[in-house]
Amino acid sequence: EFCSFINQALRDDIEDHLQDLVVCQHWVANLEGLHFILPLQPVVRAINTLCVGRDQASKGLWPSDGICFRGGALPDKHLSFFTVGKKYRVPGFLATSFKEKVSMEFAHRSTPAHLVEKQPMVLWQIKVVQDCVQVNYVSHSNVSKEEEFLFAPFSTFSVEAVELSPDPKLQPHRIHLVAAQDNRAEPEDLPLAPWY
Repeated sequence: EFCSFINQALRDDIEDHLQDLVVCQHWVANLEGLHFILPLQPVVRAINTLCVGRDQASKGLWPSDGICFRGGALPDKHLSFFTVGKKYRVPGFLATSFKEKVSMEFAHRSTPAHLVEKQPMVLWQIKVVQDCVQVNYVSHSNVSKEEEFLFAPFSTFSVEAVELSPDPKLQPHRIHLVAAQDNRAEPEDLPLAPWY
């Protein structure tokens, strides 16, 4: 998925990948035999503008109970990072869904069977206040009826609770987060999530 390549470049924080004139070497698309490379920074800027702007199409589209979800895999070595009370930033775009079921599907398909022992499933449950300024509804998603809610890079979250599953091969660990209302009000030197 294209956003995973962008997030990898943001995570790696390599200057060449983040400059205006340097093209993203990580992603080449093939359209009817024609290859093209997208400049990374203008694309990131455009997606970020979507996250922090409220256009007519997204007005009023908010999770009804103020909760969104993200499903995935979490390597055991990173589980200890998520401790109750920890405040941190996510160094990439963070895609979530209004629907727990959709996020569970992502969690189930995120871990190949041969890695499930070291990379068990996880479900992040995120509380979002109505006036959170660094997230927005994505009206055109690649996943049908996903109801995607996208957070801007370096969004801030606090760990509210961690529920470890007795068998994360069958049921994911659950990490309950609270999204900051405005990233600009949060310290810039917060730790960065090693996995998201």
